[in-house]
Amino acid sequence: MATDRITVTAEPRIETELGSNACRKLRASGWVPGVVYGRGREPQPVKLAVAVLRPVLVGHHGTHLLDLVVNGDGPLPVLLKEVQLHPLT
Repeated sequence: MATDRITVTAEPRIETELGSNACRKLRASGWVPGVVYGRGREPQPVKLAVAVLRPVLVGHHGTHLLDLVVNGDGPLPVLLKEVQLHPLT
């Protein structure tokens, strides 16, 4: 049974958007920080718009397999390793 994967667009994070304080500011402005890891590639910090990511996650539990486009490169198949949601918001 083949299913179409959802394609999500992300933007690379710049130097000033790294670290816990910067991630808090990103979240407050409507972005979700993340990191793309992979064999043979350097870890790449990215940010995704909440408005784009929320519909993908709502109603889905467990593993999420997506196609990720960063800076027009891709799509790169990614597996969401961990998703943390605040219980009240």
